[in-house]
Amino acid sequence: MSTYLPTVFGENLMDVFDDFDRNFFRGWGNVDRELYGKHARHMMKTDVKEVENGYEVDIDLPGFKKDEITLELKDGYLTISAQKSIEKDNEKHGRKIFYGAMIAEGVIGLIWVTLGMSFYSDTAALAAALGPKGNAALVVNNISVELLGVFGGALAVLGVVVLPVTSGDTAFRAARLTIADAIGYDQRPHKNRLMIAVPLFVVGVALNFIPFGMLWRYFGFANQALAAIMLWAAAAYLLHRGKFHWIASVPACFMTAVSAVYICFEKTMGFGMSYELSNIVGIAIALICFALLLTAGRKVQPTDDLSV
Repeated sequence: MSTYLPTVFGENLMDVFDDFDRNFFRGWGNVDRELYGKHARHMMKTDVKEVENGYEVDIDLPGFKKDEITLELKDGYLTISAQKSIEKDNEKHGRKIFYGAMIAEGVIGLIWVTLGMSFYSDTAALAAALGPKGNAALVVNNISVELLGVFGGALAVLGVVVLPVTSGDTAFRAARLTIADAIGYDQRPHKNRLMIAVPLFVVGVALNFIPFGMLWRYFGFANQALAAIMLWAAAAYLLHRGKFHWIASVPACFMTAVSAVYICFEKTMGFGMSYELSNIVGIAIALICFALLLTAGRKVQPTDDLSV
């Protein structure tokens, strides 16, 4: 005679324990996610043990150094945070990378100006070398090959080409990140980067069909105007902090005057004023900006969360 177990247990007595195991322990592997949601992967593996005189906290923080871990005890709550110092390390090199690059580019520019003035007998010869379209690449090639030979000239030309290439790369990257930050578009997935980068590249290709002389004038004015704005911002920051602001405010005055004189004098994209009137207007605008810095700037009190 065959004996059957009650159907509540199914075909196998152990099925009930299998079901119990599946139901009882369901989600234990994702307990962090159940507790902390989408932030679970950022949680520290923590073990708290009570000892004779208090509690002992054991936290697993692989890859972090002691100076990257912060502990704060406030109102009975212990807050422990850990942050990698890669950003801090990168910031330490900011002056060397960005400021140094600008200085190096300025030195290179002065070298080529000196070569252009000494290589050609007069401005008429330089204008003839530039050609009707003002092709500076021809001048660079002629000077490089004549002074350094074919091989050295090729290296010199490559060195000059690197400057606009790296500037273009930086411009496209900055534009992409600025747009993404403005619209809150995550740039970690590669497809998201392409969604912004491809339209920017299309715009870049379209700009190649605009006469270079006109495009360069717009770029030159925008570049110098941006430099003036950043110098004024730096001067205002230093003034608010009670620091030596002249190191930024004096160059800001100069750049403001130069940019204003150019846009006032330029006939194609500017106001087409006379050279004398443009100088007066440019200097006046620079002085007004400086006066606003000294008057309005001192009224703003520095906040405690700012640091030099």
